[in-house]
Amino acid sequence: ETLAREKEICEISKVARSKAQAEFDQVSKKNIGFRRKLLKSLRSRHGIELELFRVDEQQDEQREKSTALKEEAKVLESQAKTMEMSWKRTVDELYASHQAKRELYQHCLERRIFQRQQHTQMLN
Repeated sequence: ETLAREKEICEISKVARSKAQAEFDQVSKKNIGFRRKLLKSLRSRHGIELELFRVDEQQDEQREKSTALKEEAKVLESQAKTMEMSWKRTVDELYASHQAKRELYQHCLERRIFQRQQHTQMLN
């Protein structure tokens, strides 16, 4: 009777173990599916994060380039103003010189005309 009882307990244990193993396998399969989904979503998330980091780096590079271009534009603008002022001074000096020469030439012509008129009056 004890032996039969032990066999019965052993059979019940085997069935329970078998049932527990089947449940474990089923849960493990679900967990594997869940783990796959989790890993895929993590990979996707990490891919998106990497893309965001890449975009951030590109933005930083573009900001640096933009800042450098703005600085260069300021330098060029300053140089253009300097050249414009220099050009204006040069033109003003040339105009003043031309004006002075023109007035001197006109004065010389008037003086010659005056001298000829006096010379003609002396001869008459």
